[in-house]
Amino acid sequence: MFGFGKKKSNKTSSATDTRDLVANTLTTMNVPYHVDYDVDGNPFELQYQGGNFIISALKDSKFIDIYYLGFYSVPKYDVDDLSRFYRTVNHLNANSDVALFYGEHEEDEEVYISSYKNILFVPEITNIDAYLASQLQLFFRVHRTFLTEMDRQRVKEEK
Repeated sequence: MFGFGKKKSNKTSSATDTRDLVANTLTTMNVPYHVDYDVDGNPFELQYQGGNFIISALKDSKFIDIYYLGFYSVPKYDVDDLSRFYRTVNHLNANSDVALFYGEHEEDEEVYISSYKNILFVPEITNIDAYLASQLQLFFRVHRTFLTEMDRQRVKEEK
C-alpha cells in the first residue's frame, strides 16, 4: 500500500549512460567523432567548427570534460612573446570559466596552449544538443579573447 519493502528499480536506459548520451548528442548535432575503442574512459575525438576537441566521458559520471587542443603556440625561445603568452594565460584563467593550460612540443621547440572545461551532462538538460553547442562556443570565445589580449599586450609594449 505505501510501498514499504518494495525495491526500486536500478534499471537505466542506454540514454542515461553518459557515453551514449555524448554519442547521441554529437550525432544529433551532425558532428562526426572518433573513439579508438568503445571502452569506458576512451575519449571522443572530434572537429567542431574547425577546432580539434576531445570529450572525455565515463558511463556512470554526470559530468564530461571537454578539451580544445593546441589552438595557439609560440616559439619557446622568443622571450618577449613567451612572456606575453604566460601573462595572457594567467589573466584569462583568473577571468574565464574555461581553464587554459600549456605544454611543450620538444620537436617544434614551441609552447602551445589548450583549454579545458568540466560540465554537467545529464539527460534531464533540456535541448542538450544546444547546451553542448553553447559550451563548445565558449572555447572559441576564450580563443578570440586570448588573441585580442596578446595583441593588446604587444601594442602596449611597442609604445
